[in-house]
Amino acid sequence: FTLSLMGEFSGQPVQIAFNQSGQLFATVLEKGTQRGAVYRLNDDGTTQRVSPRFWSPVGIAFDADDQLYVSSRLNEDSVGVVWQVESVDYASVVVANLPCCYSITNQPNGMMFGDDGLLYLGVGSLSDRGESMTPESERFATIQPYEASILQINVDSGEIQSYAGGIRNPFDVTFTSDGQLY
Repeated sequence: FTLSLMGEFSGQPVQIAFNQSGQLFATVLEKGTQRGAVYRLNDDGTTQRVSPRFWSPVGIAFDADDQLYVSSRLNEDSVGVVWQVESVDYASVVVANLPCCYSITNQPNGMMFGDDGLLYLGVGSLSDRGESMTPESERFATIQPYEASILQINVDSGEIQSYAGGIRNPFDVTFTSDGQLY
């Protein structure tokens, strides 16, 4: 095989996904910050922003109707959110109040739609459960619903259930061709 440069994202790509037309999209952190957006790689190698800007966008997935979804933080240090991207300027909240923000990486992460039409989302733990030496870390002492889990989400109803738990920081999820979740 051979490798060749197809294009370059201006920023730090975090995760990628292909839409049904085979175009490559990526969540990209911009200018060395935790802020970013979704960009599309065009056929000529240029990129184009296709979503609003988010705090720490990570997960990216397309449903069977080619609708784009993104996971991120609502703001720098509050809750995790899954968004449905409507346009370059607008995204609607599908699910909010997900565990988030113990550290720079623990939040709603990678996601993918299964053949069942449900969204599978990895969510990191809020702490490593070590003993805290500082009172401000006590807020992470109690395990919260849905943290350190792979969630199964119905994006139409907003219904959430834990598919798998006890996973420290599941950064991405994928399915094999026979439907096995990894």
